[in-house]
Amino acid sequence: LGHPVTHETRQFDYSVEISESKGYLGVDEFRAAHGGLADFPEQIATRGFPALALVFHPVMRDNFQMTCEGLGQWKNQATWMVYFRQRDDRTNRIHNYRVGNDTYAADLKGRAWIAAENFQIVHVESELVSPIRKIQLLTEHQSVDYGPVLFAAKNEELWLPKNADLYID
Repeated sequence: LGHPVTHETRQFDYSVEISESKGYLGVDEFRAAHGGLADFPEQIATRGFPALALVFHPVMRDNFQMTCEGLGQWKNQATWMVYFRQRDDRTNRIHNYRVGNDTYAADLKGRAWIAAENFQIVHVESELVSPIRKIQLLTEHQSVDYGPVLFAAKNEELWLPKNADLYID
């Protein structure tokens, strides 16, 4: 009926390691004091929000059809809006669900808002291309805000997820 059955908000301190090897990107995510399934709402572990922006990484972008939809705005900031969709003729290497010992590819489509002034990704929203009936996953919506994080020790700034929402049915 369009009303959430449950709603939970959790905050995590986490670190992410992204590595590249032989044309593949590895994303390992570590959360402080939250490692087991019991620590997650409904025992569904959500991992990989940093990986959503990797749709635009050079080793991943050819797996997606992309279309610039023009100049728009995100929170009063000029942004380029870019539509993306997993290509049918390419293997999904960005998003999946693991249920027991089985893994199910979750093809994504969505839109990114990319800052016009510096070309940083400021927001990404994604949906499933189609339901995954074998696990009764009808819909999934991800909404991730990105922003600068300063690492003072090395005087380096990275754009990382600041807020992430996930809606599933």
